[in-house]
Amino acid sequence: SLSSYFYTYSDNPKENGVYFYKLSVLDIFNKVVASEEIKMGISGVPEIKLNQNSPNPFNPTTIITYQVLIPTKVKLSVFSLTGQYVDELLDTYQSPGSYSIEFNASKYNELSSGIYFYKLETNYTSDIKKMIFTK
Repeated sequence: SLSSYFYTYSDNPKENGVYFYKLSVLDIFNKVVASEEIKMGISGVPEIKLNQNSPNPFNPTTIITYQVLIPTKVKLSVFSLTGQYVDELLDTYQSPGSYSIEFNASKYNELSSGIYFYKLETNYTSDIKKMIFTK
């Protein structure tokens, strides 16, 4: 006979990635009647939180703060308004916690007053904020 069954399962993944789940149907003798593997990509687990730099506008230094929520590789880069790469401030593996890094515009002779962006990224997510440099 045909019967309909409904199943629910709740999981709380701690990090982004690909997860495999297996659903098996057993008969009254505990013999597998049917089995199916489900593959799911999880990308909604927050890994980082990027804060607005302070002070903003700044001259010549500003502090960029962020939180790492799960152990992950973190990269922090600065770009001009036109998307030109300025510098990589950080590229390392970090444990959960709060971090800050100073950006000193006086180290870059070619920087003029204007809008710049800083991008914090991991393997699965990234965030970008705007900062204003005034001379």
